[in-house]
Amino acid sequence: PEVLYTKYRVHSEIASDALRQMTITGNDSPWLHEVYGQGYMAQEQYASAIREFQKAIQLSPEISGLHYQLGEALLLSERSEEKRTAAEKEFRLELEKDPEDVNCMLKLADIALERARVEEAKALVARALSVRPGIAAAHVLNARLLELEGDVPSAITELETAEKLAPDVKTTYYQLGTLYRRQGR
Repeated sequence: PEVLYTKYRVHSEIASDALRQMTITGNDSPWLHEVYGQGYMAQEQYASAIREFQKAIQLSPEISGLHYQLGEALLLSERSEEKRTAAEKEFRLELEKDPEDVNCMLKLADIALERARVEEAKALVARALSVRPGIAAAHVLNARLLELEGDVPSAITELETAEKLAPDVKTTYYQLGTLYRRQGR
């Protein structure tokens, strides 16, 4: 623990110094607004995060990841159709830059599932799994889709795969336990 604490302190000081220098040398850079946006996200101040990510995109729309982060902030700020539509637009813009961005595919699949567009969600999850088969979140989402179709054994297999890929995600165990119970296990 002492070594990890020391490592944390060293990296925190490096990050703090870099942020201080960013504010001195380029106080209106897209990267500074991105850092501010990430800080607001960590504090769950989504309206402020949205503003910062939008500023970063205005200054430099070609920076990778900005549209994804904006989309995520929009979704977390409010689960309304208006925010869903805005977030979907951002995820699609990010996918145009990087057609293999699995995180965008999964966010779009989640939005499709919220809108009861199961086929669209299935296609996005299948695409994500073909690009990166080792991502636990894709297997969890696939399990939800399989459960909706009534294929509980396959859903369990997907959750067991997710459990092996990311054993620290507690919600996977809960979902798995729920499906085991449905099977009388």
